Amino acid sequence: MMRTMDKKTVDYDMDLLPDSVLYDIFYESATRLGGAYAARMDRTDDPYEQARWLRAQIGLDAQRDAIDPNDRKAQIEAKRRWDAERKALVADDDR
Repeated sequence: MMRTMDKKTVDYDMDLLPDSVLYDIFYESATRLGGAYAARMDRTDDPYEQARWLRAQIGLDAQRDAIDPNDRKAQIEAKRRWDAERKALVADDDR
């Protein structure tokens, strides 16, 4: 049911999770990506870069809010997309 993808991401067989658990990990995935955006806002003094990451955060919040809590497929797709984006940002930080 659960495999480790990397030190910070756990890949669940999401089709087997109860609705409440799926929604919780979907929601947390956006929270973690939002944290990556906030870290970038904090690390720059460039107002345009700060605005870029703020817009990304606002867009992410809107995406998350737009997904129906009963739409498992949309939650799974969004979680996978957000995890991949966060993983790419973290990999970029490590360069």
